[in-house]
Amino acid sequence: MIGAIVITFNPNIEILTKNLHSIIQQVEYVLVVDNGSNNFPEFVDILRESKIKIINFEENLGIACALNEGMNYFKKKKFHWVLTLDQDSILPKHYIEKLTQLDEFQNNDTGILGASYQDISRRENNSNDDIGVVDNPLLITSGGLTNIKAWQTVGGFDERLFIDVVDHDFNQRLIENNYRVLQAKNIVFYHNLGSPVNKPLLQTMLGIKKDFSPADHSEFRQYYIYRNSIIFIKRYSTKPIWHIIILLTTLRILFLFQNPLKKMKSALQGIRDGMNYSIRHDEFFKKYLKNKKAQEES
Repeated sequence: MIGAIVITFNPNIEILTKNLHSIIQQVEYVLVVDNGSNNFPEFVDILRESKIKIINFEENLGIACALNEGMNYFKKKKFHWVLTLDQDSILPKHYIEKLTQLDEFQNNDTGILGASYQDISRRENNSNDDIGVVDNPLLITSGGLTNIKAWQTVGGFDERLFIDVVDHDFNQRLIENNYRVLQAKNIVFYHNLGSPVNKPLLQTMLGIKKDFSPADHSEFRQYYIYRNSIIFIKRYSTKPIWHIIILLTTLRILFLFQNPLKKMKSALQGIRDGMNYSIRHDEFFKKYLKNKKAQEES
């Protein structure tokens, strides 16, 4: 059986409605976990009319917490696979059918089986008809079928991370536990990465490649992007200093965005807190390492 989790936070109701209509006929059960949306009363009736289960946090506890809540819900119901979706992702017809027909879906070492996406805001497509299923440690959470047993093995999503890099961290722990994170390149869904930037002259002046199209995110998000990137580097990198230096060079991208100085300030606060992070004081990750070691010794 396959269930679906849709995480919501102040969603565009029209897009959310399309999202739900695209998935409700493709899985056995749909669960919406709302992270304290201000407009929750405006779309809750849509959920009830569609007989969709709702969990409402009443405050924003982060995407990692919402994902864990949903995964726990389906684990208790004895589901084996869960599709995870952002509120602004829309599936084509037969999406689940195509993924589950792949040989990789039957493999015990498949932790996540995801697909490619077409970015609605930019009309970009990261699919490739000439390539089948490939390993992709940077696979995004949205659109992926997650193996509940694998999720449980690695300790779930790290709620400390809140948002941003949550998917990369989860993927890395899956890979370290001999699960595969897979992407079907020729199966495509529709997704929105964020507001595109169109400042070609400034981009050239900053030495940023013309074909690179960064997404503009809020000050709130910039903090977590930089803090969590450093946490990720400290957890997994064999060359942390080098990778942190590379990360710092990306700060110039913020000058392409709206309110760049405010976003720079948030990013620097994130870098500060990331640099202060220590695995010694991280109970979640220490527990993960302890369990991983025990499994390797058993």
